[in-house]
Amino acid sequence: MFNNEVGIVAYYLRLLGLWGKEMTLLGKPSTALIGIMIADSWQWTPLIVLILFAGLRSLPLEPFEAAEIDGASGWQKFIFLVLPLLRPLIGIALLIRIIDLYRIYDQVYVMTYGGPGTATETASFFVYRQGFIFFQMGYASSVSVILLIICLGLSMLFVRLLLKMERE
Repeated sequence: MFNNEVGIVAYYLRLLGLWGKEMTLLGKPSTALIGIMIADSWQWTPLIVLILFAGLRSLPLEPFEAAEIDGASGWQKFIFLVLPLLRPLIGIALLIRIIDLYRIYDQVYVMTYGGPGTATETASFFVYRQGFIFFQMGYASSVSVILLIICLGLSMLFVRLLLKMERE
């Protein structure tokens, strides 16, 4: 999709006059990370949409009927009913994405191999390079453990915050 010659993104950007023949999305350090983020969003947005759609389908109808009788607008129903009722699911979806961002490896490997330079090198790709390219297994293992501790700490903090908000 991001190929400068035959990619669909470059094709449509050229049609709009925003892309030249010499331009490349994944070949420049300033734009390569944007390409990775676009591909990652493209891959994981459907899961988040499905989680939130399932949450919307499971909302109780009684509060909405009461709000309708009280004369609430659609925007008021969204702000004061939908968002508070979906807060736990939004939190879980956010937690899933945060954990997934710590392990992003495959897109970086396939699209840029961490480059140009180290512009798109993520933590998990750094661990891979240290362990399997430079054969510094001890260093790679210790970085992996530190990343695991950070991820577990953030997850526990996030779950506590969700539980606290649920009690309120």
